[in-house]
Amino acid sequence: MTINEQAPLDRVRRICLALPGTSEKSAWGEPTFRVRGKLFTMFAGADRHGAGRDALWCHATPVAQRGLVEAAADR
Repeated sequence: MTINEQAPLDRVRRICLALPGTSEKSAWGEPTFRVRGKLFTMFAGADRHGAGRDALWCHATPVAQRGLVEAAADR
């Protein structure tokens, strides 16, 4: 199986847990990833709130958020 064929959560988990000091903890019924207890990413599966797609929430500065929105506003 290639990286692109991995289930989205498996891929997120592999990337996040490769970062130094990262741990996984379930919160709000979803997997979250933390460094020294501070949450930096949360994965939500396609059935969360009936969204119909997977979602990944990541902490980002306001400048980074603005850049991401401007780069792909439809996402």
